[in-house]
Amino acid sequence: MITVHELSMGLTGAWRLAHWDKAGLAYFDASAKGALRSFFAALVALPLAAVFLGLDLARQELDTPVVAIVLVFLLAFALDWAAFPLAVLALAPSMDFEDHVLRYIPALNWARVLELVVLLPAAAIGGAEPGGLGVLFRLALMIIVLVYHWFVAKSALEVTGPQAAFLVGLNLVMGFIISLWALSLIR
Repeated sequence: MITVHELSMGLTGAWRLAHWDKAGLAYFDASAKGALRSFFAALVALPLAAVFLGLDLARQELDTPVVAIVLVFLLAFALDWAAFPLAVLALAPSMDFEDHVLRYIPALNWARVLELVVLLPAAAIGGAEPGGLGVLFRLALMIIVLVYHWFVAKSALEVTGPQAAFLVGLNLVMGFIISLWALSLIR
């Protein structure tokens, strides 16, 4: 299990990176063990993601049993957290960032926790205000989160801006595919 110190370091590093401070990378354990342990961030993110799901499902009419929805959600959540880091590991040699990938994975995992903290209010507002300003607010926050992930990738992997943009786009597409797959199972 994760320690309070690891939790504090991970969230502090993510927070500093959100303020465009590359020194935030020093808060992450860039070893293989540190990269693996950073996946405990998913346990921190899970309750936030569950609230997200609840807000989303409250706007839909589904006949699917709650148990099935929860099981599909947990599977999709685990896939979403594992698939992109595995893709990054596979791409590292060809994109020439092998030396920095173990620094990126913890930064990414903790950034995802902060991402949910930022996007959750937007999801709640979106439920109350489905059009107009609610859409603009959610879009603005999504752009901010994508730029944040771009900065994390660029800083942690020491890649070019276009390479970082490619990785952010890949992460977005992979997450979208996993979400569509999960939704197809519960509809």
